[in-house]
Amino acid sequence: MAGRRKPYAQIEKEINEMKRQMDAYRSSCVRKKPNQEKEKLQQVFSYTVGSILPHELLPGSDLLGREPSHEKALRTGKHGKSRLEQLNELYEAVLQEVESRMAYAAEMLALGRPDKGEAVEREILERFSELRRIHELMQRETGGSNNQ
Repeated sequence: MAGRRKPYAQIEKEINEMKRQMDAYRSSCVRKKPNQEKEKLQQVFSYTVGSILPHELLPGSDLLGREPSHEKALRTGKHGKSRLEQLNELYEAVLQEVESRMAYAAEMLALGRPDKGEAVEREILERFSELRRIHELMQRETGGSNNQ
């Protein structure tokens, strides 16, 4: 039984060694957040010229030197499209979409796949309701004088 235990001198030696290590340990006075330095370096190397990437590949490089479109329009005196012009363009785009879907539905019926045609017909009905809404907005914009 005595052979299995550590001698008292060895235990005391190990305890003294642990105490010396704990006394010699000096913690840093200034504690930073763990990721603060990492985030700072990521910002520096992502957005400045000091990174490995060429200037064209840096994030946001496409925005540098580019003027916002509304400021450019104000400076040059050009104004955007009116609301009525935008509604007209939207109306034409939805109308073209309806026509292409109608052609697709007819093609599916001709090929003997009515299940595909039925789904497209439901989408066409949704587009017609969108066309009605756009038309109502266009009439409100013109004051109801334009009958299309």
